[in-house]
Amino acid sequence: MSIEQRRQAIRELTETGSHFGGPFYIGPDGKRQWGLTTIWQHVFGDSLKYPRPRYGFPIVADPKCFNWLPVEGAESGVEHKFLGALSERGVWVEMLRLQAGTTWSSTDPKARRITTVLAGSGECDREQISYLSTIQADAGETLGLTAGPEPLELLLIGMAPIVLPATESDQYDLEEFPEEDREPAGQQAD
Repeated sequence: MSIEQRRQAIRELTETGSHFGGPFYIGPDGKRQWGLTTIWQHVFGDSLKYPRPRYGFPIVADPKCFNWLPVEGAESGVEHKFLGALSERGVWVEMLRLQAGTTWSSTDPKARRITTVLAGSGECDREQISYLSTIQADAGETLGLTAGPEPLELLLIGMAPIVLPATESDQYDLEEFPEEDREPAGQQAD
């Protein structure tokens, strides 16, 4: 859902005499529900489902333990560290490094890419970028980068389009929010 859809839902929900307290929606009758679930139901008319964890423990990739490799098809001075891909959607994480003064552009016909500057400075499509600048390039959109006077290092997260399965998994929590992530018993929302 878009930010505007979310804002509109909040406005409409609170017009009924209800309010949001912390992460909860408190209805006119005083009933509490996880806020995001309420907003989702208001916008889409259907329950939000939370998937069960897919991995038994956190996955920690240490970029220092990966090698810089040339990016296929790019000019000299463009390297990457492929840190991994996850799930059936193929979400991937990699680091990119452009040597000083190097220009590189790429287009992915299917995936949205979120890129954040970790070191150095430069330009993205003639706009200045520096530490923690973040760029979103949608599917089919060209991402054009130029490193400044020092190497430009970036973190890139690629997100393939959402494809709905022909048969939905029965491994989703059908609760409004997973029990283990709920607020401790006895705590009240503000």
